[in-house]
Amino acid sequence: LGQIPEQRQRGDVQLLRPNDDRHLYAEAFRNVRSSILFKNWHGRMPKTILITSAVPNEGKTTCVSNLAVTMALSGSRVLLADCDLRRGGVNELFKAPVSPGLSEVLRGKTHWRDAVQETSTRNLDLMARGEVLDQTSEMLLSKTADEMLREMADEYDYVIFDSAPVLVADDTASFAPKADTVLFIVRMSSTMARLTGKALDLLYERQVNIGGVILNRSS
Repeated sequence: LGQIPEQRQRGDVQLLRPNDDRHLYAEAFRNVRSSILFKNWHGRMPKTILITSAVPNEGKTTCVSNLAVTMALSGSRVLLADCDLRRGGVNELFKAPVSPGLSEVLRGKTHWRDAVQETSTRNLDLMARGEVLDQTSEMLLSKTADEMLREMADEYDYVIFDSAPVLVADDTASFAPKADTVLFIVRMSSTMARLTGKALDLLYERQVNIGGVILNRSS
């Protein structure tokens, strides 16, 4: 679907802003956005999009967050949800509280709308990870998760989930079949092709609709 160039800077990569002066970096995310919007989806345009990788340290969370920002800047109403219930850190990028979040929603402690936070980016809302909990895959397989997905898709143009790496936990393979499509992030010159293939095979076995691959940190 696109390639995201490496950012040669110290510290964490900052989120994209309107009129960002990192032109190549911003344009790369616009290219991915266009690839999603104009791809032939053989029917219905996906509204619920789960983004994952094979292993940790692919730069996935930054990619997912910047893609959500880019989609929102085009005028779409976007909800970015942190579905990595063990180690997710989307809220840290947005400097937002980690709780209440998705884990509280799945346990029935709060309604999903009450866990949604506004961000400084227009049209973009955030649902943080929430408290870390065990037995996360069981929660993601629940009817509560199904109802939440349906309601989110009714209220937003796009719901984008940042998910745990496929080969780290069963969470993603359990939740991915519920999403309209799954996008897969591969870090250039880092991720072993064998591990990427193994993760994709696992998703295909679960009848997951793989919408495409995003190559991250390309030179």
